[in-house]
Order: sequence, then structure tokens, then C-alpha cells
Amino acid sequence: VRIALREQLRPVDAFDAVTKINLDAADSKNLADVVPGVPTPAAAEWLFGYLHGQRDDAGNFTRYLAHATRYLPAERLTDLFEFARESCGDDLRRQAAVILVVNEGLQSRGVKSPEAVATWAVETGRQLIESNQPENAREAIWLARALKLETLGEPISAIAAGRSPYESLRADAMSMLAEVHLDRSLQFLRNPTRVGDLHE
Repeated sequence: VRIALREQLRPVDAFDAVTKINLDAADSKNLADVVPGVPTPAAAEWLFGYLHGQRDDAGNFTRYLAHATRYLPAERLTDLFEFARESCGDDLRRQAAVILVVNEGLQSRGVKSPEAVATWAVETGRQLIESNQPENAREAIWLARALKLETLGEPISAIAAGRSPYESLRADAMSMLAEVHLDRSLQFLRNPTRVGDLHE
């Protein structure tokens, strides 16, 4: 049934017909579960609209957002970025997860994350590190690696140097520096005690 429904949604005008149907919440949820298998702008538009009313569905939110990021028309991406950020509230871990999903979707399109997304990622990464919670800092390191955020080189260098309470993350921090900020990584290897003297 899922495969048959997915195939029926592939034609260009399929979602024009869907929008004319008065779907209840259960039907909309079932349809949304199938739509990520339809790689069309129309499918992405419908799913993006569905997301606006289903932000608490954390289990599927990132999956649906990934599809929308990949297939929405380019002129709609600014709206998607704004929605993605607003939907996270003050939850830093959710922000990090959503940023990674958006970045992966953009990579699938063959485009780089725009300045607005990179700035959001830097802000989120800094706050995650400043939380003094190792799991949060790990998320920041993943962000920096995925989006090539050289701006986070300094705080991550401090982690690589053994900043408390992040001693367990030293290897992850060094790996990020080697991939994203080679100059800083080499300087750090030559003199790991002078992290504060390292500059972008």
C-alpha cells in the first residue's frame, strides 16, 4: 500500500489534488510518513507545510525537515532556515541536530550552507561548549567538523588541550582541528600549553 501510494504522489499535479482533500490529523500523519519517499518539490512543499503544525513530533521532525531541505525550490530555503531555527526554541541539542540535518540536505543539493546557517551553528556551538557539559561539547565538535567552522577553532583547541571538564573529548577535538583548522592543529601540536596564544 505504501509503495502504491508513493507512486501515486509522483506526478507533478498529485499534491494539488491532495490539498483539496480535507484530511484529518490521522490521515495527514499517515501521508506524511510516506511523502519522504517522493523526491519532488511539490512533495517537499506539502511536507514543509505539514511540519508547521507538527513541531512536537520529534521522532519524524528531522526526517521530514531533511526531505524539505533537499527538495524545496531554492527560493523557499530562506523560509525553511528561519522555520528550522525558530522551531528549536532554546534547546541547544535540538538546534545542533537540526543544523546538521539542514547541512546534510544542502550538501545533497550540491550547495554549501549559507552564512545565516553557519552563523547559527557557530552561536550554538559556543553555547554548547560554554555549558560545561561534555555531551553538549561533543555536539559542538560535530557541528564544527560538519560545517567546517574555523571560528570554533579557539574553544575547541582549549578542549584539545585538556580543558576541564572535557578531558574525554581531547581526541575528538584534535580530530576536528586536523580536518578543519590544520594551522591551528599544527601550532597546537608544537606547543599545546599555549592555546590562548593561538589565533585564527
